[in-house]
Amino acid sequence: NGTVEVHVSSDRLKPCTGQVLWWLTDTAGQTIDEGTKEVRLPARTSKRVQTLRLRQHLDAHGPRSLILWLQLTVDGKRRSVNYVLFARPKHLELLPPRITRTVTQLGPQSFRVALTAARPALWVWVDVGEINARFTNNYVHLRPGETVNIRVHCDRELTEQEFRERLRVRSLVNTYR
Repeated sequence: NGTVEVHVSSDRLKPCTGQVLWWLTDTAGQTIDEGTKEVRLPARTSKRVQTLRLRQHLDAHGPRSLILWLQLTVDGKRRSVNYVLFARPKHLELLPPRITRTVTQLGPQSFRVALTAARPALWVWVDVGEINARFTNNYVHLRPGETVNIRVHCDRELTEQEFRERLRVRSLVNTYR
C-alpha cells in the first residue's frame, strides 16, 4: 500500500532525543525523496515515530526500483540503520554498485576498509582470500554516497600492499552477474 511505519526501540535507562533520517533511492543511486524527524525516545520502550506515505513514488518508479534507507542518530552518532525493500531481493533491478574501497593499516595484522558505493549495494562483504580474518562487521548495505568502515584483523602480519592485493569486495550483484 506504499506506507512504511518507522519504529524506534530504546534500551537506554534514561530518555533521550535523536533524529530519524530517511532516503528513498532508486537502484541507479538517485535520491527520490528524503526526510528528517526529531524524536524523543523514552527509556526502555519501542514506539512508532513516523509513517511514510510513498505510494506516489512506487507508482512512478515501481517497487523493483526503489529502496528506503533508514537511520537513527543519537548525540550526533549513527546508532542504527535499516532499509526497506518493496520487492523481494531477487526481483530488484540492481545495477553494479561501483564500490570504492580505501584501506588503512592500523597495525601489523589490522586494517580498516572504508567502503563507498555510487549505487545501492546490498549484502556487501569483504574477504582476504586464504587469510583467516575477523571482521567487525561484514555483510553490510551501502546507501549511495555513504561510507561504511569495516575493521579486519588477520591471523598473520601483512603489509598494506599484501592486504590490498588479497582484498575482495563483493555484493549481492556479484552472486548472479
